[in-house]
Amino acid sequence: MADDKTSAATHKEAFSIFAATPTEILAAGSARLASLMEMQAALFAKLQEVNKDWLDRANTEMALGSDFLNKLGAAKSPPEIVDACQDWTRQRLDRLAQDRDKVLADSQSIVEISTRFFAPGKGALSA
Repeated sequence: MADDKTSAATHKEAFSIFAATPTEILAAGSARLASLMEMQAALFAKLQEVNKDWLDRANTEMALGSDFLNKLGAAKSPPEIVDACQDWTRQRLDRLAQDRDKVLADSQSIVEISTRFFAPGKGALSA
């Protein structure tokens, strides 16, 4: 029953905009718009950083593949071919682990930026 009272109070506060003056409504709207623009700028900056990181990653992947092909071309015996393949596989697995960590960190950062915006009392959706 206490949850119903809390919910009713929250519901009542959410619709207190009907009791506000036009100036108060405009001020609240301006604050929410500023908050939205701030979040958009933060997300844009983060996405630019992520994009640059992945472009750099693609370049290093091309270099790894090129190095592998050069080693295969220079190999004169089966053991040298096996060594080149093992080296490439090791580097590839290391990079996959790095990619996993980078994706998780980037995703967490994007979610943190977004949740900061939607946090009660801080973002554009707060009353």
